[in-house]
Amino acid sequence: MIEAPAFGWAVGIEDTFIGQPSGRRRRVLDEYELIGHYRRWRSDLDLIASLGVRSIRYGVPWYRVNPDPGRFD
Repeated sequence: MIEAPAFGWAVGIEDTFIGQPSGRRRRVLDEYELIGHYRRWRSDLDLIASLGVRSIRYGVPWYRVNPDPGRFD
């Protein structure tokens, strides 16, 4: 018999990324930028850990990681 792995709760950070200019204002939308997460990411994650959270689903801003076809940052 195969033993089932222990269940664990996780939290997630939801974010919206629109990497191409859109809308009337023709600008990108990155909620991490709007809330200052790129400047405070370490303290944000420390805060999550201080709450006892052991698992997190973290949204990756792929438009920054892979800004153009075949180009990665």
